[in-house]
Amino acid sequence: MKWEQPNIITEAGYEQEMPSVLATLATIQQTQNIPTKEGFPLFCRRYVHPDHQKNLVIVHGYTEFSEKYSEAVWYFYHAGYNVFVYDQRGHGYSHREIQDGKLIHISSFDRYVDDLEQVIAHQVEEYAHGLPITLFGHSMGGAVVVRYLQRFPNQVEKAVLCAPMVSPKTHKIPRLLVLREATRQGKRLGFDKRFPYSGDFNPRVAFEQTQDQSRARFRAMLNLRLKHPEYQSSAATNGWMREAVKVQDALLRKKACKSVVTPVLLLSAQNDRTVKNKYQTKLAKRLPNCQMVTIEGATHNIYSGTDGVVAFYYSQIFAFLQEE
Repeated sequence: MKWEQPNIITEAGYEQEMPSVLATLATIQQTQNIPTKEGFPLFCRRYVHPDHQKNLVIVHGYTEFSEKYSEAVWYFYHAGYNVFVYDQRGHGYSHREIQDGKLIHISSFDRYVDDLEQVIAHQVEEYAHGLPITLFGHSMGGAVVVRYLQRFPNQVEKAVLCAPMVSPKTHKIPRLLVLREATRQGKRLGFDKRFPYSGDFNPRVAFEQTQDQSRARFRAMLNLRLKHPEYQSSAATNGWMREAVKVQDALLRKKACKSVVTPVLLLSAQNDRTVKNKYQTKLAKRLPNCQMVTIEGATHNIYSGTDGVVAFYYSQIFAFLQEE
């Protein structure tokens, strides 16, 4: 299957073009709650292409939500994909393990992987008709995708990792000290309680304080979060912090990496202030079939970069997807 890369929306045209894009997507979109293994709901959006020949699942990052990826959905859909994107547990309209909607909690990182398995089994495969599946994961979602590939080899055709969270930055505090503190606080106060150094949703956050480089995309996403309280979860629990720091060991385990036969594209942001790039490099070297591309000038939210960054980002993705 060959296609031309979709026209990427520019910064200057974003606010004028996106309303039409969103209106069109609304006529295509179908939603459904997919059950977790425990029977709780995961909110899933699907965009079924009438002439699809492949399928793509988007796995969003920490504090994100499925609606944030509407622009990406638009590009993949017009490239002939069925596109599936869901709110990960603890995010958006999906199940939360705790009642406090401001907090993001997970009792085990592999529950995210179990949820992805459920989405594929109960949503994607129904519409895939045996055709190939590609996984796309940003940040924490990238870590989920890698763990899925390690646990379920040979299940998907390709995977794209966007600034994957192999190891989160911990503000110059050694990783093991953060792990020790999250464990200590969890045992003392509860793993479902707020990690003491975790921040809150800031409705007045300045553009310069974010990992965005596109003001138009920044404004659009902030407006979505202001409109939907479900999108305002921002603070990590002791349990989430413990699992996020621990997952590095699982992701980089040599035996687990060798089991991954799926072709992988890893896109790294040169100026990432959220995750550690050197561990992305280590992961790429340990995966048997991984291309790593560092995007110059990009920050963590590569998809919200300058026109040059965004255009190069999607050109790399579509070139990889077209490879035989």
